[in-house]
Amino acid sequence: MSHSIGKQLDDLGLGQDLYLEENDRVVAATVELTMMRAPGQYASYGKECLSSPEAGRYPVPFPLETRIVTVVREGANLTDEQRMRVKEWLRANDIDPSRVAGDAPLTIQYRGANKGLICYFEYYIRPDGQHEVDLLTRDGALKFQRAVPQRTPLPPEPQAGE
Repeated sequence: MSHSIGKQLDDLGLGQDLYLEENDRVVAATVELTMMRAPGQYASYGKECLSSPEAGRYPVPFPLETRIVTVVREGANLTDEQRMRVKEWLRANDIDPSRVAGDAPLTIQYRGANKGLICYFEYYIRPDGQHEVDLLTRDGALKFQRAVPQRTPLPPEPQAGE
């Protein structure tokens, strides 16, 4: 039985973030498979192209669900209270809030049954304690992406009146 590429992506949990118009059709997709053999030991199977004639050629018996929770959107304006709660949560996860770039997204990525990875951009700090300038763009501090295991879950947003 053959399925559309869009159906295959949905079955893999990859289609939920696609923003398709009513008449759009996915005609091809490239998927890179990486399997974890043991903690810290990965095997990559390269990129496989799925196209309409090959639909269903690569069955995945146990798809890995990935969910991304956006804590702070890029360029978001937080209230002082929201900023304080995010900083407390970062500290509870051994992340120095002063090193987290405030103009970049802050997310939690859940894959399978893990407790989540906190993904953010961190400023590169020189040994003298100053921010390194991004020599490529020359428009601000140099940042790099980090992913840290979440130890303390993000507390729920307080309800109005609390």
